[in-house]
Amino acid sequence: MNFENKSQRRGFTLVELLVVISIIAIMLAILMPSLNKARELARRVQCSHDLRTNGLAMLLYADTNRGKLPVRINPKGCSAWLWDIDNATADLIMKSGGTRDTFYCPSNSNKKLINEFWTSFGTWRVTNYFWMTPFINSDGTVAPLFTKPPQGTGNKQWVTSTQMKNVSSMELASDAVMCDEGMKDSQHPYGHFTHIKAGVGRYYADARWFITNHTPGKSGAKCDGGNILFVDGHVKWRSFKDMERRVFTTPFDKPVFWW
Repeated sequence: MNFENKSQRRGFTLVELLVVISIIAIMLAILMPSLNKARELARRVQCSHDLRTNGLAMLLYADTNRGKLPVRINPKGCSAWLWDIDNATADLIMKSGGTRDTFYCPSNSNKKLINEFWTSFGTWRVTNYFWMTPFINSDGTVAPLFTKPPQGTGNKQWVTSTQMKNVSSMELASDAVMCDEGMKDSQHPYGHFTHIKAGVGRYYADARWFITNHTPGKSGAKCDGGNILFVDGHVKWRSFKDMERRVFTTPFDKPVFWW
């Protein structure tokens, strides 16, 4: 009697295994850009929500103060920048629904410094957003960066009230979009968006980097754009190609601010 086993299994050959691995690698290469775009789109939506939350708190304050928006106070007279916010204004926003996370764009990859930005400066905090309200020193003078209106087209100005003209087109806050023009080269025609030397003391001396929100990849060569919060409370995405260079800092620091 023939007891030959007709159910013997044949394993994969090395060639077949390599073909399968190659197909999987090709599929991943095709899908990864789409997945990354989907993740960034989700981060943009969350960023828009955070800006709207912050803006609502500021508008609620204005409603009970004859249209006046919170004034950022600079007790130590430091050279306050657009992303700085004093503790009183930050606390006001948090009492109206904001959290620490709403001050930091989910698209910004420099998460390791958030705790230091939030706690290390005493009377103010460094955030991931530009605030278009002026910074006032304790003696009543305006901080140096805010003595002149933003540059570029559109007759931009620093915002002090919800009763100003054209509030639907007047920016109240925006994603922090900045580049270091001191690092321009053939690969970075605008400057560097992810390696930005800024600040004072150890934050400059230790070459800690500030990073622009919504920058694809790691080259720092481009920025996709940013969310803009307007004085009437709505938020809109603005592509980088539609932004302008608005604020230039001192010769000591190289960043240029865009919105």
